[in-house]
Amino acid sequence: MIFCGEILYNRSMGAVQDLEKIDSHIRSGQLLIAKKMLRKLPLKSLSLFEKIRAAGLARRCAAPQLSVKWLFSHVYPGGRLDRDCGASLLLEYGASLISAGALFEGRRILEIASKKNEAQSFLHLAFSYIREWDYLKAEVFLRKYLKEAEIDVYAEIVGKVNLLACLVKTQPNEEETLQLAHEILRHSKERNYKRLYMNALELSVQLHVYRKEFRAAETVLNEVSGVAPHESSPEYLFWMKWKLVLDFHLYKKADALKELIRLAEKFSHGETLRDAQLRWALSKKDIFLFEHVYVGTPHLSFRQQAEIDFEEVFGYKFSLSNRHYFLANCPGFSPRKTIPTESQALNVSDGFFKKALSDNEKEVWVPEYKIRYLPFKLLQLLCEDFYQNKNIVELSSKLYSHSYFHPLHSIQGVFQLIKRLNAHFEEHKSDARIECVDGRYQLRSDKLFFVKESRVVQLDLLQDEWKLLNVISQEPDQFFSRKELELLCREAPRTLSRYLEKLVKAGELRVLGKGPSTRYFKNPEK
Repeated sequence: MIFCGEILYNRSMGAVQDLEKIDSHIRSGQLLIAKKMLRKLPLKSLSLFEKIRAAGLARRCAAPQLSVKWLFSHVYPGGRLDRDCGASLLLEYGASLISAGALFEGRRILEIASKKNEAQSFLHLAFSYIREWDYLKAEVFLRKYLKEAEIDVYAEIVGKVNLLACLVKTQPNEEETLQLAHEILRHSKERNYKRLYMNALELSVQLHVYRKEFRAAETVLNEVSGVAPHESSPEYLFWMKWKLVLDFHLYKKADALKELIRLAEKFSHGETLRDAQLRWALSKKDIFLFEHVYVGTPHLSFRQQAEIDFEEVFGYKFSLSNRHYFLANCPGFSPRKTIPTESQALNVSDGFFKKALSDNEKEVWVPEYKIRYLPFKLLQLLCEDFYQNKNIVELSSKLYSHSYFHPLHSIQGVFQLIKRLNAHFEEHKSDARIECVDGRYQLRSDKLFFVKESRVVQLDLLQDEWKLLNVISQEPDQFFSRKELELLCREAPRTLSRYLEKLVKAGELRVLGKGPSTRYFKNPEK
């Protein structure tokens, strides 16, 4: 027995030492080594505390789905959220969800953690808003984090780097922003935090560019030329981006932005391509490309700044033309005149899109067919951002926003939906296809096509009512008894009856039979 105890003790001590090494590798920017070590960890012999720490390291290594998989059973034992579990567990699980792309559920989990005096939840809540380009909300949570959380120097610099990223977007001309940039550069360099230093360097250059201080931006780049990243490193693209931007603004090199676009396409980095195309559109006064970038970016803050830049360059206020009747309906963008407001249209081909815009005198006719609500919503999600494809967790989170994310079942639900849509395209002899590229999903087609949703009425439903509707919608050909729905939704009989009655009245569900043989199914016309 002593011998077995010694083995367990040694394994535990070995795991702790491995976690320390992984943490050290992450701080020095050696993410590949850290990921390899994480995958070799003996998870079954780790305590819950060690597993939480390992999940945190996986999240910092850009492997949040691994973290969610490790912690799900502890947060949702038996399929129900355990609100009494530890604050540190809730914090890490919520942070991992947000990092993976499940923003709504991640925020719900973190709000519970914050009520348990877990101030670090503010940092990850800020991350969730940064992902949506809502920098004003993110700034509020980051200031709370830096004020209230008890953190070490490294975590403090992480918070300040993200605060700087928000201030660069919201108030670049304020002196506080410039002072914060200088402070982060100095501290991260002194402590040899290479990753944070490179982040701070990029933000400092970006700040000077936004302030139109191009010489100062060039000075920052020249001062640290000795640490220029290698072409294989993730920082190389950002380094080259700002170098080429400065070449364009300072030395009027016309080919600099073309080279930046080529580089962004080579690295498949959508955000850099978005920025490069916007700069090119403004510099060449290319209104077609400007509209493409504007409509293909579903973020209000980006559009507001783009409108300001447009007015400064063109001399008049920007307004969308009716050319975009075949585009995806992005948030905040209403299709114009050419199509009925209840319909949505999809542009799935970047190349054909530009050709169609250039030839705007001719009317473009595209095939049309109807699909049901969930497949339609998936197509909307795939097309709302022209530059950034979504991973499987993001798609699941937005398709089933009123349910919790399950590492296995939720993903399978999206896979089945994609399979059905691809079969639908094939049946209608369309060349459209949903494909996975580097873990992210995109809709590919060489032609335009028009998709109309069969349901146009917006329902005013509670969260649990949406959950019930989603459960039935996932199996449109299935007939459900009350008992089956009680088990699936975990609702009391009276509550479930009230929800079902409301959905039947709204026309979302239909009823078959009476008494114990009553069955509910999705209305095929909806």
